[in-house]
Amino acid sequence: MVLALEYLHKSGVVYRDLKPENILIDSEGHIRLTDFGLSKGGLHENNGRTESFCGTPEYLAPEIIKEKYYGYSVDWYSFGLVLYEMLSGINPFKTGKELSFVDQMNAILEKKIKMPKHFSVEASDILEKLLVKNPNERIGCMENGVADIKSHPFFSVIDWDKLLEKQVQPPFIPGVSEADDVSNVDPEFLAETPSETPCEDNPLMKALTDET
Repeated sequence: MVLALEYLHKSGVVYRDLKPENILIDSEGHIRLTDFGLSKGGLHENNGRTESFCGTPEYLAPEIIKEKYYGYSVDWYSFGLVLYEMLSGINPFKTGKELSFVDQMNAILEKKIKMPKHFSVEASDILEKLLVKNPNERIGCMENGVADIKSHPFFSVIDWDKLLEKQVQPPFIPGVSEADDVSNVDPEFLAETPSETPCEDNPLMKALTDET
């Protein structure tokens, strides 16, 4: 996920919809991000900022809710929420209670996220730094950018170069018969009619295809 977001940001694209449903595992066990419907390209030509209010509510960054100009910082906040959910099994803004949209937005703006006692010191530290409300103080958003995330002690066992080249053995490989086996995909999605994103005059598609 870190490498995928790094690539998008270098291409001038802010993802804006990082959540478990959009993180797939390919036939070799490697991570793939999907669903770029809410992504915004062309940020290199716009001072690295945009201002649209969009995203999945429980994964929204505070700066989106405040309707201020924002940039790639929103993806690192969402990454923090996904990482928290991967380690704890819950999203801190999915309380199980029926909250109004306004109450949910206020919780994101004001609620201090507590770290479970079973989290390691390193896990708690990186999560606290990713989930900072002020994007100017958020890890990944300061002078060293993503390098601060990649060098954090939580990721000390990761060889980022080998991971990028898919030379790291994934911890889980799905049981599939071939690369395009969709037996693990929810039937709800298989029933949808596929459609291609139009490329003409689309800055997102242009950014993603510049290297091809």
